[in-house]
Amino acid sequence: MLLLDRTEVIRRAATQSPTIGPALEHIDVARAQRIGASVFVRDNPALSVSGGPRLLANGVWVPDFIVGIAWPFDLGGQGSARSLVADASVRVARARADEVRANAVADALDVWLRAIAARARVDLAAAQLALDATALRIATTRRTAGAGADDDVALARLAHAAARARLAVAAGDAAALEQELLGMLRLVGTTPHALPARLPLDSPASLDLLIANLGRRPVLRRLGAEIEWATRDLRLQERLGLPVPRVTLAVGRENEWWGRAGVELPLPVFQRNQTAVAVGHAQIGFGRAQRDAAWAIAETELRTAYARYVGARASLAPLDEGVEAAVDAEHLVLRAYELGQRDLAATLVAFREAAAVRLARLEAQLAVARALVAIERAAGVL
Repeated sequence: MLLLDRTEVIRRAATQSPTIGPALEHIDVARAQRIGASVFVRDNPALSVSGGPRLLANGVWVPDFIVGIAWPFDLGGQGSARSLVADASVRVARARADEVRANAVADALDVWLRAIAARARVDLAAAQLALDATALRIATTRRTAGAGADDDVALARLAHAAARARLAVAAGDAAALEQELLGMLRLVGTTPHALPARLPLDSPASLDLLIANLGRRPVLRRLGAEIEWATRDLRLQERLGLPVPRVTLAVGRENEWWGRAGVELPLPVFQRNQTAVAVGHAQIGFGRAQRDAAWAIAETELRTAYARYVGARASLAPLDEGVEAAVDAEHLVLRAYELGQRDLAATLVAFREAAAVRLARLEAQLAVARALVAIERAAGVL
């Protein structure tokens, strides 16, 4: 039996989530950009061959031909700049994979917590059904003994039917959430599993410490990597604006043999790659604006999750006291009804109040646990 505790859920979500595979493959796509990035120049040498007849002044036809080669060479360091851009692309792809992995872990943990709470709701619904079944039995016994009325039995049957329906709904929700969790962990139809019996209610680090280390959040690291890529790409575009000279060699025969050697240099009169350079500057500004906005959003999300955690945590103590009182209340009112000292309607109201307190405590515990995951997601510690 596989115990799906927090450690196991994190491990499997980080390695087996359906979203991880494409993100890791994208790293290989980025690595492929390194191949050939550092070549001396991307333009291949150009070979030209031409020939034809030549009519001399004396009326004689002779064959002529020219063989030439133009070899470009880079003086602006374009190959090294392309290599740096390719390396930055790999870092961006890795940062994106880390972001996908962190989101997959956070999403799986959230579903895991809801699945644990759903099983707890099933237990609460089953306990409520047992109480209502006891009340129905007592009502039936009292009517048989002549101490009760038919309306008590009818009311007890009504409460019992509603309790059965609530149990069925709770069981369906629990099964659905477990299937969702198994799908996120790639465990559908495989190993039998078990969930922890209780929700984890740990305490987070201080808010000031989490804010101070907010830069660990994967989205901020990814945006920083994208700014670095844009900066290096701008340097490449600036170097691409420099003309690439070509060494030319030619040999031919025009009634006599001849040879030539020279340099061909494009003149950057109209095209200096100015569009790509301008776009590069704008891309860097856009990336910085995105990072600033993401930082503000991350801090807001962190503070919001922390405030939600504090509020939910504060509600646990009075709700714990309420659950303790609910146990005594259920026992006393049920005994009082059995002895004829309390009517059924008041007994069922007491049951519902006790059930409401238990459910409220469970929801508060779930809110605390989910807020902890939200804090970890916002702080970038998953």
